[in-house]
Amino acid sequence: MKKSIKISVVIPAYNEAAFLGRCLASLQAQQNAPEYEVIVVDNASTDNTSAIAKQYGARVIYEAEQGVVHAREAGLKAAKGDIIVSTDADSFFRPNWLAFIGTFFNTHPGASGLAGHYYFYRAPLWAKVFPTLLAGGVWMLSQLTHRPIYVSGANLSFRKAAFNGYDTRFYQGADERGVLLQLVEKGRVYATLKNPVQTSGRRVNQGFWHSIVMTAGYYYGYNVWHTKKTGYSKIGPPPAIRTEERLAHWPIILTQWLAVGVLTILTFEVIKHHLW
Repeated sequence: MKKSIKISVVIPAYNEAAFLGRCLASLQAQQNAPEYEVIVVDNASTDNTSAIAKQYGARVIYEAEQGVVHAREAGLKAAKGDIIVSTDADSFFRPNWLAFIGTFFNTHPGASGLAGHYYFYRAPLWAKVFPTLLAGGVWMLSQLTHRPIYVSGANLSFRKAAFNGYDTRFYQGADERGVLLQLVEKGRVYATLKNPVQTSGRRVNQGFWHSIVMTAGYYYGYNVWHTKKTGYSKIGPPPAIRTEERLAHWPIILTQWLAVGVLTILTFEVIKHHLW
């Protein structure tokens, strides 16, 4: 690389003792990465999240106000790096993940951000297919419009100088769409399919319809709409899910295959609409 870019990896964590060790171990195993620090924001955990973070050599920041956006904002303020890398405590990474990010920003001085994608592990079939379709659609549209329509807080990197901070009124969306809207004002935000992360499927293991109606519809869509309208969140953050266990009987399997078909059709219709 032309020069060393200091990277700050910010990881919000609330009662993540079961997952955090794997995340931090994969960060310790990074190869050919520029200088980087790892910041774990303990979001008022009641387990040994902080102890595990310190065991792996991470900087631990405490944030009493619960919510992932509050935690990311606290990590942002504490970060010393020129590049902020946003990810999650239940994600883990390829050995060249940070090297790819460092090289990208060195070779793209006009870029304000880089959006990567994610795969679910230990997840139902529909939840394994959907991120792949979403990532492909986002990448294709970004090639046409020179900006992604979606970024994931599990795999998002940006220049600290191009970002003014998270809008902590929002419990959902401020660490994804909210970041994107700021970054595009300061430079181009690129999307890549070459640097994915793997993340836990625990949030989708309650089923397709729960994920669509409750997770995406109520806790995300309605929450964002209400906060924009009133200036505060009526329902707060979604409930914490700390297990990857799921049922696997024939109605669930049938629903998964149906969901895969519907999502595939919808994805191609969206892509076709934008292309033609």
